[in-house]
Amino acid sequence: MNLDIETEHVMMRSEWHRTIEEWVAGSAKGHPDLASVDLMLRHDERTGDRVDAVARVGSRTLRAGAQGEFMTTVLQEALAALERELLAVPRSPKAAAMGATIGCL
Repeated sequence: MNLDIETEHVMMRSEWHRTIEEWVAGSAKGHPDLASVDLMLRHDERTGDRVDAVARVGSRTLRAGAQGEFMTTVLQEALAALERELLAVPRSPKAAAMGATIGCL
């Protein structure tokens, strides 16, 4: 699983990094065919904070984002939106079998 995090006009905080890593770890367990997650965290003086997220699951590309005043909240909202997108993707037979095996442990 590949994770790429970029920032623009904002310094990455350790709490945001932890939030991202925990989300990715949980999502990778639930979606073994999750190949990559790319995140862009940015701040703009006029429009506030924004997070754009892109995930690749099998042959699909999923996109989600959020915007608001506080990066912590915006990040959580963007990851929740991406999770909803992930839940809508049918799992491949291989991923479903891996999930069933993990669930039996």
